[in-house]
Amino acid sequence: MAQLNRNASPQKQAPPLEVTILEYKPMERGETMKAIIVVGLSQVGVKMHSCTYHVRAADGKRWVGLPARQYESKGSKKWSVLVEALDSSAHWRLQNAILKAVDRFLGESQERTEADDSDSSGEERLY
Repeated sequence: MAQLNRNASPQKQAPPLEVTILEYKPMERGETMKAIIVVGLSQVGVKMHSCTYHVRAADGKRWVGLPARQYESKGSKKWSVLVEALDSSAHWRLQNAILKAVDRFLGESQERTEADDSDSSGEERLY
């Protein structure tokens, strides 16, 4: 059985994600969707097509919808996730990296934290 090494250095933080916006197609739908984007993850040599960029007018909250496929079940529209982060930490790391890339692409500068997306009970709201 492995034992904890109390003298070991704490885990290093993951390096920043290298994210670029390869395509940005303005497309306003609903109350929040502003664009469809193609995201480049150069560290792994991957493109993510069909991501959606959202801004909620009421409070300026922003998020990125990762690729999903729409389908119909019993007469109602549903979505099947195609790309998903492995855990909450990876989710927020990816969200923030993509939003920073959008800011660079649009020439803006905004940053958000996980706390920005929590209500007073600490539960996550929109992502």
